[in-house]
Amino acid sequence: MKNIEDEAINTYQQNIKYLQESHPKLHQDLQNFELAIQNKHYEQQFDLEYIDNNFDIKEISTQKYMYGKKTNEISESITKNINFFKADHTIESFAMFRTSEEFFKTTQEHYRRARQHIYPIMNYYLENQTNNPEMKKIVKFIFLGVGLGLHLSTIDAKIQASNYLIIEDDIEIFKLSLFTCKYYELAKNAELTFSVLEDINAFTNTFTNFLRNAYIFNYKIKYFHLKTHSNVKLKHILSILSSQGFSFFPYQLQLDNSISALPYIKKKYRFLNVYKPFSIPVLQAKPILMLAAGPSLSNNIKWLKLNHNKFIIIAVSATLQFLHKYNIVPDIVTHVDGSDSVIELFEGFDAKEFLKDSLLLFSTQTKHNIVSKFDKNNIFMFETSASYFSIKFNYSSSCVGSFTYLFSLNLNAKSTYILGLDLSIDQDTGDDHLSDHVDHQSIDIQDKTKLETNVNVSSTLIPIEGNFQETIYTTPIFQTSISTISSFASKIANNNNIYNISHGAKIQNANPMNISDIAIDEISDINKQEVRRSIKECFSKQSLDKLSDNDLKKIKDRHDFITRIKVYLDEYANNISYSNYDIYQKNFLELSNKILSSNNEDISDLNKIYHSYFKYALAVIEDFFNTKNIKNTKRHIKKFDKMFQEGLHSISSQLNDAFNGLQNQ
Repeated sequence: MKNIEDEAINTYQQNIKYLQESHPKLHQDLQNFELAIQNKHYEQQFDLEYIDNNFDIKEISTQKYMYGKKTNEISESITKNINFFKADHTIESFAMFRTSEEFFKTTQEHYRRARQHIYPIMNYYLENQTNNPEMKKIVKFIFLGVGLGLHLSTIDAKIQASNYLIIEDDIEIFKLSLFTCKYYELAKNAELTFSVLEDINAFTNTFTNFLRNAYIFNYKIKYFHLKTHSNVKLKHILSILSSQGFSFFPYQLQLDNSISALPYIKKKYRFLNVYKPFSIPVLQAKPILMLAAGPSLSNNIKWLKLNHNKFIIIAVSATLQFLHKYNIVPDIVTHVDGSDSVIELFEGFDAKEFLKDSLLLFSTQTKHNIVSKFDKNNIFMFETSASYFSIKFNYSSSCVGSFTYLFSLNLNAKSTYILGLDLSIDQDTGDDHLSDHVDHQSIDIQDKTKLETNVNVSSTLIPIEGNFQETIYTTPIFQTSISTISSFASKIANNNNIYNISHGAKIQNANPMNISDIAIDEISDINKQEVRRSIKECFSKQSLDKLSDNDLKKIKDRHDFITRIKVYLDEYANNISYSNYDIYQKNFLELSNKILSSNNEDISDLNKIYHSYFKYALAVIEDFFNTKNIKNTKRHIKKFDKMFQEGLHSISSQLNDAFNGLQNQ
């Protein structure tokens, strides 16, 4: 018995040493947990016991054993069920599309273009893969729940993956596993990523880093979910995967976005630096009310009708039809989306007349048929991807709600109130937006805890922290916006009062406040004309309508970058080898590394376009060849490579055409 205890203590000490050297934050968390126990801020819940030749975890309050005193037997059973079949215990990190002539006839051009050179690669993959084939190797593996961790070692011995994500939501259980699982041994041949007792925002960063590493192996990721571990993190994994930028906003849409500013630059629209903090005197005395299109907006319409003249109103474009019904004219309107369908947001009412005195902030993605509706003097464009005016982005514009909130923080008003930025469904009705929103839907909320294997970004429910409730439910796409706000809000220097009066998600930097607690009688009505004039003057000072010589030089640098890539592609085509997949893999990895190697911030948006293409194309190709018993390998390599190169040439050609001529404006 003493030898067993000594071995467990030695394992613990070796693990602690490893964590201290390689995972210092986790090591610090464990030290803090120890202090909490010593100071009696936390009462120990579990004991580690060695019984019947097994280590087991005993719950102190119930005296029950987690493994039923059959730890070794259970670990062996778990390992036996782990296999190399692609359809078993596997998470697909993005959807595959089998397209047809009918698909291209019936699908909107926006979606046809989005993956135009990925669809053929996917079609070929689906047509030539057998049903549930076996992998040659498992590169990435996720453990959801550690327990004592004995199954980690036995599974590793079987699959020998090179990247493990280890998730445990109970730090006390994780600490006990340090006595029984030799993490330091696993780390000798694999990279370990730990997520222990992380909230959703920290976990999102951890999982994103796990995906970023060796990204070409991301299409099918094997996992094991310990039954005693909550499925919440698994739901979050599926949520994060379903809303990844490269699949939710594919490379072609990123390319379109990157060059969308060029026509507006040529037409000399004013470009506002929305990312730079503002100093507008009128905002030091008047409160802002930011309006988004969540259910809380319609639920509080009576209050808004009575009090809207007491606030400077910033409204996202999705609220316009609703506000028009009640003759509530926003002072500032924000619009981000570049899809064709959003023109509906500006229809059904005389938008030009309704917004004749409003300031309009349009992203460069905005289609010309929307921008042309309004007086150019009231329009300010803002860049969202490419920076042609040497503007440094300090927050994301992926969602109009999160963008508008972060922009509101940059305005540095004395006080800012947020209404309708629910970023969740209505917990009673299941509504996700205003009832007349173009994308409105009511989601079935009867079984909120259901774990779905096929995640829909707009209807799958996941639990998050609420503004007024401990737990509410949201969708993956809303969760992405919450994570965006969490990532960027703390970086915006705003020490003023921000209040979230919505009955939705908790928002970073915003204090919860019931709408009835606003001291509305102490706020006087605002002279809207005077306020809008003052804000417009400030916006004009912080905007440009012409590129500087330095800006034009940077465009030349971008053009030169595309020229270099064309050289890389020619070199690649002349030296490619189809003799076997390992050599071919080396060839395309060398090409991708050349293209992505630049650390020049001025071309970072171009790098992202190519990177997004690689995340799709190379992951599909890699998974296809990571299949046992493939025949006609050389023919398959040639087919995939032809499609792969066509996609890269298309990207380079579009960018080259866009930059031609602009340098000489």
